[in-house]
Order: sequence, then structure tokens, then C-alpha cells
Amino acid sequence: MSRVEDVEFSLNVVLNKQKDKVLFAEVDSDFADVLLSFLTLPLGTVVRVMKKHYGEDKETRVNIGSLTSLYNGVANLNSITDCSKEMLLYPKSLFKDECRKLKLNINECFACKKWFCRIRGTCICGDSKKMEIGAMHFEATANGDGGVFTLSNTESFIITDDLLMFPHTTGFIQTIKKLQLDDVDVGETRNVTFGFSQIMDLLKGALLSSTPLSDVILKKDRMITPRKQNPCTALNRTLYNFKKLNLTLIVQESSNRLLFAQAGREMVDFLFGLLEITLGDVQFLLGSNSCLKSINNLYESTEYPGLVKASTRRRIMQPKRYKCVLTSNILDVEGAYVKGPKMYNIADDLTVTPFSTASTISILKGLKIPFSDIVELPVEIRLQEALSILRASLISTSALTDGLMINSMLRKKRKRRWDE
Repeated sequence: MSRVEDVEFSLNVVLNKQKDKVLFAEVDSDFADVLLSFLTLPLGTVVRVMKKHYGEDKETRVNIGSLTSLYNGVANLNSITDCSKEMLLYPKSLFKDECRKLKLNINECFACKKWFCRIRGTCICGDSKKMEIGAMHFEATANGDGGVFTLSNTESFIITDDLLMFPHTTGFIQTIKKLQLDDVDVGETRNVTFGFSQIMDLLKGALLSSTPLSDVILKKDRMITPRKQNPCTALNRTLYNFKKLNLTLIVQESSNRLLFAQAGREMVDFLFGLLEITLGDVQFLLGSNSCLKSINNLYESTEYPGLVKASTRRRIMQPKRYKCVLTSNILDVEGAYVKGPKMYNIADDLTVTPFSTASTISILKGLKIPFSDIVELPVEIRLQEALSILRASLISTSALTDGLMINSMLRKKRKRRWDE
């Protein structure tokens, strides 16, 4: 077996009396650090490691909302520089040095060794960008060292089923009270071993389930039911300088169905840039609106006194991703990933393809939709809409329809027409 497959973590797990739910688990700092590293994973990395681990088979593959199709579209697009493609398929992490010290590192990086590198093909330092960390690279620290993200003087941690985590600094009774449990709830305890596969399952569960620990330990398969999309509101005034983008929706009028959208390079750059945003960035931008309950709990746990180092907390709570000199904030659209065509088709699942009249006609004929049943609807994408698209991309395979609430938009438009 490879070294990655040799890695094991021991968890002391407490079940309920029905033995169908994990109440909480006690873990060491090595496991806590790996769990916290989920927040440092760029969305493109999340998609990539899921594809690599679970494969492309229909029965086993794992799709993360519309992000998987967005990622696949980047891989298949020719009008993008090789360097930009590598940057999006192997996004950088500002925590790459810390991740190298983890007992198990699932983070992949593509970066120049110089900190001031640009997004483009060569760095200011003159070096070309190179893969620094191989797939599922593993560098173990000495057992018991811990302290990569967590405070080194904390020996154990409590993790709830939905990934809320805090230091285990009190006795059993105090912990039970803190979790608001009583004798009726608590059943048996088990010692459970996690290896690489279980860590990957936990990452998948953190994205797709509100009970990831139970899902992995009790081998359940519970998926999150997407919540109703509501408009996002800006959470941070420093993001108010987001540049307005233009998008044209191509809609079948008779059914109010989005067929696809058309946009210029700036809109495509924005969508591609989502792959560089980390799970921690997502929570910073969306807060509890992200619809990822377990990831949100993990993010909020970093504010718990005595859990993580102050420097780590600041970097997670106030993210500044790698960016070229043109960018001013996390959702800036000036990344200039794409070259070539000025216009692109964007599918509802965020698959991006170059626009051409011939291919568009072919698509419409394939759908057997007459041109007379098609309308164009121009839409302005401001910060609120951008955040809504980001949120929808995490949980929906119809990110544009759900993120922009197109059905509601079209109903209002039709009502106005009737009123006139």
C-alpha cells in the first residue's frame, strides 16, 4: 500500500440509543487539523479530488452542484491559456505550507515557489509555474505533534454530527451538558478507525449532507435537500466595488424555460474564478446563506476560544486568495482567463462553450424549438446576483435558473405584459 493508504485516525464515537445517529466524536489534533483543512480547499480542488477518488462511473461519481460541469468545461475549452487552465484545474491554496504538515493532505497545489507570482504563465520571478504537490500527496508529522491549525496545547476535540467542533477541555458530564444531551439520548461508545477513504467520504458528506459523521460511520447515505433560493445580500462592504456584468438569457417563452445564456469574456472570467474560491471564502461571502450546514459549522468553529491559532483564524475569516495585480477582491472579474472569442454560451449548469451562430441554431433545432418561441432577456449581474450564482453552483445543477430565480423573473415579466 502507498503511504496515503497507511494513514489512520482513531475516533471515540458516542451513538444514540437507537444506534442510528452519531451524537459526537472525540478526536486528536491530527484529525482536527485535517478537518479544518477542508476550509482551505479551493472549489476546483474539491471537484478534482472528488473526480479522482470516486471516478466518472455513473453509479459512483460525485457531482458538486454545477461546479463539476463548470470544471469540466474549463478542461475542454480551447480558448483559454494553458497556464490559466492549470491554475483553474489545480487552484492554489494560501495554506499550502500548512497543508504539507498535515498527517493526511488532500490539497493539491499548482504554484510558483515565489509568493508574488501572477496568475499568468510566468511569474515575476521569471520561473514557470510547476506542480509542487502531487495527487493526494502525504507528508506525515510526528505522531501527537498536531498544531498545524489547532492550538498545540489542546490534546483532544469534540466534533458533532454536523461538524461543529470545540476543544475538549472539560469532563464527560460537562461535555454532555454543553451538547444539551441527557441519559435518554446517549447509547454506546465505539472506537472507529478512519483512513483515507473515510476522510474523502467525510469531505463528500460535509458538502452534501447535514449528518456527515453518521453517514460515514454508520454507512448511511443522506443527501441535503436544497433550500429555496432567496436573494443574497452583501455581507462585507469591502466587496461593494464588484464590477457589474452583463448576461443575456435565451428563454423558451411558452415554457419559461432557460435554454442557455450568452455573455462576454468578463462574465466567463467571473464564473471560472469561482473555482479558485475556497470553502472558507464561500462561508466568508455567504455566511449561513451558503446552504452548506456542515461547512458553515466548521467555519464558525474557528471562532471558538482555544480551537485554532489566532493567525489561522484571521486568514480564514478574512480571506485573500492568490490574485494578480489587477484584482481587488475575491469576486473580481479581471482575471483574464479566457482568450479568443468575445462571446460564449453558458449552459444552466455553467458549462461554457464558445458562441457560434451555427452551433446555436443546431442546439435549437435539436430541441425542436421554433425561433418564434425564443426570447432574449438581458440581465445585469451585480454583487447580489453574483453571490446567488455562487450559492446555487454549490447545490444545484441549474445554477443560473436557481441563482437568478429566472422562473420568478419571467413570471413577473409576463404579468407586467398582461397589465399593459
